[in-house]
Amino acid sequence: MKNSTILPLLISIAGLLFANQSLAITQSQMQMRVTATCDSYANFSRIANPDVIYGACITGARDAIQHRNSVCEKKIKKFNKQTENLRGMERAEHIEVTQAYRAGCNTGKQN
Repeated sequence: MKNSTILPLLISIAGLLFANQSLAITQSQMQMRVTATCDSYANFSRIANPDVIYGACITGARDAIQHRNSVCEKKIKKFNKQTENLRGMERAEHIEVTQAYRAGCNTGKQN
């Protein structure tokens, strides 16, 4: 019974994630795409707190949706620079947060 509800959900999420982004989408479609992407990153985080991962992803999407791609680029560069100074688990955690932010930026871009 559970499999019958999971498959349609996975198909719709895959459709949102891999949809042609050059087509204009509604605000609710964009919200679903961002939510699906950020939920996935949060659920599969191994080191960082899932709430932090989700927040970073949403922040990246918000920056991109507000047409602030330069903000995304600057923050990603800043994250990468900070990562250079870290070691061990702190570095791994920081990399996960950076990847989530980058995914949010990429998902929020409308073209």
